[in-house]
Amino acid sequence: MLIRAVYRGVNYHEPATPDKTTVDVEVFEPTDKPSAIAITVRAIIVQPNGSDLSVTEEYNVANKTQPPLAYYRADGDFVFTLPAGAELGNVSAGASGGMPVVQSPVDNGKNSRSIAYAFRPVKAR
Repeated sequence: MLIRAVYRGVNYHEPATPDKTTVDVEVFEPTDKPSAIAITVRAIIVQPNGSDLSVTEEYNVANKTQPPLAYYRADGDFVFTLPAGAELGNVSAGASGGMPVVQSPVDNGKNSRSIAYAFRPVKAR
């Protein structure tokens, strides 16, 4: 199961596994400043699928804000572009080692899409 908590209009998610009796959901003050995040890795995976080609893109996004803030914009905080003629499959986002959360992309027109996902800060070690 996935537990959702809403704080200041931002959705936060934590998995609830069968071995747990409680779930702590960490929330942060939100920021809408794009400088709060940086893309550290981008991977493109291409696989043949019959006469079609399946292309998957994966991104690692780092948020090292101090004090810790969650980057979030309700109108879409992660924008991506589809090539002409491409069909969009599933879109999901999740914290490192966490359960992916399916996202409903916003159509921004001209093959541009975006998701509204709370990019949490990196936990201090």
